[in-house]
Amino acid sequence: MIERTGMHGLPNVYRSSGLLKKMFWLITTLFAFVFLIWQVTKAIMFYYSYPTTTKFQLHSSPSLPFPAVSFCNLNPIRSELIENAGPSLKGLLKGKESNRNGTITKKPTSFFDWNDTDSSEEDNVYSVNSQFLEYYSTLPKKSRIDLGYNITNTLLACSIEGKKCGPKDFKLFNNYFYGLTLTLFIDQSQYIKEIAESAGIQLVVHDPTDMPFPEDKGVAISPGKLSFIGFQLKVSNNLSPPYGICNNFSKLENQNVNAFWNELSNISYTEEACMRTCYQKRVISRCDCADPRYNFHSSTFKSSVEPCKRSNTTQTHCKDKVELEFSRNSQLCQTECPAECVKNIFEIRESHAQWPSLPKTGDIIDLLQMKNEVIYNRLKDFTNEKRETFVSQNVLKVHVYYSSLTFLKISREATYQTTSLLSDLGGQVGLWLGFSVITIFEFFELALDSSILLFLKCKTANKKQF
Repeated sequence: MIERTGMHGLPNVYRSSGLLKKMFWLITTLFAFVFLIWQVTKAIMFYYSYPTTTKFQLHSSPSLPFPAVSFCNLNPIRSELIENAGPSLKGLLKGKESNRNGTITKKPTSFFDWNDTDSSEEDNVYSVNSQFLEYYSTLPKKSRIDLGYNITNTLLACSIEGKKCGPKDFKLFNNYFYGLTLTLFIDQSQYIKEIAESAGIQLVVHDPTDMPFPEDKGVAISPGKLSFIGFQLKVSNNLSPPYGICNNFSKLENQNVNAFWNELSNISYTEEACMRTCYQKRVISRCDCADPRYNFHSSTFKSSVEPCKRSNTTQTHCKDKVELEFSRNSQLCQTECPAECVKNIFEIRESHAQWPSLPKTGDIIDLLQMKNEVIYNRLKDFTNEKRETFVSQNVLKVHVYYSSLTFLKISREATYQTTSLLSDLGGQVGLWLGFSVITIFEFFELALDSSILLFLKCKTANKKQF
């Protein structure tokens, strides 16, 4: 019956008349079967390696959704409010607000010599900044906000797509142009020299649902400049397991791994926020204190904790050890913090020009004097030269816009799925043994015929016994 199947090889063994021919077809069939097993094994192993390919596509759109623009004054506390900052911060910063003209009034008896530098001595600016972070992080959120700059005092002018905007279009958090135009007043008179050595803002362009981190991802913009911040959108699509490691976190899952989930409305999961949270969790669990540079006032950490104190060497060394581990091994939180499945990236190109021009300076001075009575009283008795200096030191303008409405889409796709595996297996079986789906039914028929024949033989044998 086997000679009636469409399979190659075995029927030839059965049909061959001589022993030599039977051996030839049997050996040939066995070799074909071995090669088939080899090819099938390779195909299955390749399938379970979950291969992917990356596609780069350029798309054009007549309009794209405008991203969020976040900025922070480089000075976190207004000097006039130091009295309200609590005893620790007041003791640290009082008397260190400004030194505009220097304190040396006569020739020093000796000058600085690098050979006299003690490498074990701590830098004063670093010491004050570290203490400031420790004290500042313990303040309630409302107090930190009240001590800083608000949008009403900072914003001088705003327009988006040619239409006016104002403070109501901004949300507060603690940390031919098509686009957003801002004119900002940074008020250097309120700067504290020990914690704000440079003047300006830190600006970041990001997805509206991402927690912004201007201190790491932003660009610094100084006063007296017109800054052009052009950006281009790049969309990255990642795959979920088994072909990738991305994860679409639910709202509850996001709250467990993202300590910034309630800083702003609709904050979604990002790998960056999760990595910071994971780092802070490790510091808290191992050192019984929190790194004051990162948020620890969140329900994500389950219990309240104090910042690590510089005066406590055990806590400081423990925190430094955790930080060193993270700097040496970026994969420590990879399992807990996979990449986003869809990520919008805004690549920035910046350029700057001196601003305002001399003919424009008077308009900016008028704008400042109309701001409030305090600024008016400061400027009214200034000479024109002092007014120009005041503008160049305290006001900046920034244009944020799409540099191109063409965006890059990066997609990762599975290259070898179940259909591909079945196709390859069928091809290999057909190539080496001449096997097809019809052949399977032929073997079913062969098995059925063999069973019937065996049954009839057994029945005949029983009759002969009786």
